[in-house]
Amino acid sequence: MRSPVVVTGMGVVSPFGLGRNTFWENLIQGRSAIRPIEVFDAAAYKSSLGAEIPSGIRNNLSLRNQAGSPEEDATFYAYLAAEEALSDAGLGKSELENLGAQAGLMVGTLCSSSRNYEILGRKYFQGDLNGQTPVSVAPTLVAYQLAHLADRLGISGPASLSSTACASGTDALGFALDLIRLGRCELVLVGGGDIISEVIHAGFNSVFSITQDCLRPFDKNRSGFAIGEGAAFLVFESYRSAKARGANIYAEVAGYGSSNSASHLTATSKDGSGEARAIFRALADADCLKEQVDYVNAHGTATIHNDRSETLALQSVFEAHSPHLAVSSIKSMIGHCMGAAGALEAVATVLSIHQGVIPPTINFQEREDYCKLDLVTNDARKMQVRSALSNSFGFAGNNASILFTQPQ
Repeated sequence: MRSPVVVTGMGVVSPFGLGRNTFWENLIQGRSAIRPIEVFDAAAYKSSLGAEIPSGIRNNLSLRNQAGSPEEDATFYAYLAAEEALSDAGLGKSELENLGAQAGLMVGTLCSSSRNYEILGRKYFQGDLNGQTPVSVAPTLVAYQLAHLADRLGISGPASLSSTACASGTDALGFALDLIRLGRCELVLVGGGDIISEVIHAGFNSVFSITQDCLRPFDKNRSGFAIGEGAAFLVFESYRSAKARGANIYAEVAGYGSSNSASHLTATSKDGSGEARAIFRALADADCLKEQVDYVNAHGTATIHNDRSETLALQSVFEAHSPHLAVSSIKSMIGHCMGAAGALEAVATVLSIHQGVIPPTINFQEREDYCKLDLVTNDARKMQVRSALSNSFGFAGNNASILFTQPQ
């Protein structure tokens, strides 16, 4: 019998501000962090909306020094979230160093370092380099975030980075789960940070994925998402280790599933079958009956194709249980945080179990005729959540689902 893996700490930097409590309180109040982008001039684009980290955090030199003065913003946010997660778990650098190879680090990210590339590219095309680069080379590497965290926090065990489009964060969670189950680690710090950059915003504008209005996932009149940014980290730990040191346990990490839709570079599968495979595998990995799942924190991007595919996937998996399956998308409030979305949404999922409250999908008005799910809309819902699933479905057909349950 496998030893359980549990969550013993969580930390967040979100478009609402600094800290897990700020994140959660704003979610259950149904507040939106989506507003006009400030970090670059977005006036020329179809949409200028995004969900940015407040400038009071982004430009705070004291916090940046506390984080070891990283030269890349996603890494800055990731460090702050990781520091909170470790503190929440009652762990410091000395404890991590003492664990040695038994402490691991898994990071999921997609857009980190892209702002640094933009600076370099603009200088190059303007002919302003003069033999000098305007930013150091290291922060332009996507692995910069992983390296900075490992060095700063003293983590010397297995460390790796997942960059599987929008599934990056959830895949990192799954890999962390496997490291502990396989006995390679007693504890893994897992999550990631991501940012809004102009090149990413321009790309999603060009494929008409960005809304000019508001995010309304699963609504009949949905018109796309806004890019968000932020970071979240969780401490995954063997139950044996957590029990031995008297750690607080939020939830059990029960199962993980992944798949590839193998159908299109940017579109989800038409019938939801590719996404459904990841969900089936997560339930099977957890040995969980479909009727035992109370809540799904949906990928829910508010695009026409994604929400339809995810609805069909959930209904094909859960069948007669679908009308009793509570579903919501926090992207309606914080936007799509790209590679960090899976980690942020995992924190919300764990807190739903721990607090007995489901955050809503805001801005919802009209249901699609084909949707039979129990959508939690506009207001949070208090209810017991025994088991909850978090989905992440990304470009290149990458699908990942992770199941959390109440601790035994």
